[in-house]
Amino acid sequence: AGAKLLLDTQNEDGSWGYTYTLPAARAGLNQQPNWAIIETAFAILFLAKGRAPIFINKLSFDGDWNNDPRDAANLTRYASDALETHFNWQIIDIKSDVDGWFDAPLMYLSGTAPPKLTLEQKTRLRHYIAKGGCLLACATCAKPEYIQGMKALGAELWPEVEWKKLEDAHPIFTRQSHFDLKARPELWALTDQQGFAFFLLAAEDVGCVWHQNLTTNQEDWFRFGINAVRYAARGKPIRSRLDRAADNPAAATPAAQK
Repeated sequence: AGAKLLLDTQNEDGSWGYTYTLPAARAGLNQQPNWAIIETAFAILFLAKGRAPIFINKLSFDGDWNNDPRDAANLTRYASDALETHFNWQIIDIKSDVDGWFDAPLMYLSGTAPPKLTLEQKTRLRHYIAKGGCLLACATCAKPEYIQGMKALGAELWPEVEWKKLEDAHPIFTRQSHFDLKARPELWALTDQQGFAFFLLAAEDVGCVWHQNLTTNQEDWFRFGINAVRYAARGKPIRSRLDRAADNPAAATPAAQK
């Protein structure tokens, strides 16, 4: 909405705001600020920040989806420093069009109890995975009911695939993704026939660590976040949202198609 407003109000010469005419300048008003320069500078800063790649999506739904409101923000800030690239993050409403979910490689969700999804919303999740998406669910406070509920949801949506605990040598924990991790959260996954883990379930409260920004004593959990996003990207660069239309994942995973 902000970008559209700026494009709609841009001057013919490419600037924003207004400047003084020559007669006004001769009248001594040239000592006033040149608002066109100031407004153009802020408009360009706004547009430049909006071009930053979306590092991670956070899924919102009816329920306690936002127990750790700063989780994605702090992870994204850490990733921006670690990867020397400015990233943004965003919230995705589960009721929104699935095609808009691909701004980021990974969809993150959390809670103390599994979300109560409608049939239409479950269909959206299947459609998202079928188009090449990847889910990471994290159990707030490591609640057993959330872990069990998410495993049940995965079994309902992809009954042909079994949950398996990922081994320490899995690429998501190693430099194959980016970092070799010494500390690894307990991670379960549904994996397709090509060996890609398309639904990840962390049985520990990773989101709380991100939310509290505990980078000093639990930095590996931030590195895990980077690894998860890069793993979900399947070796592709984390791209700007402007490139999404040209680089939208189209290859469906065999597990999701069945």
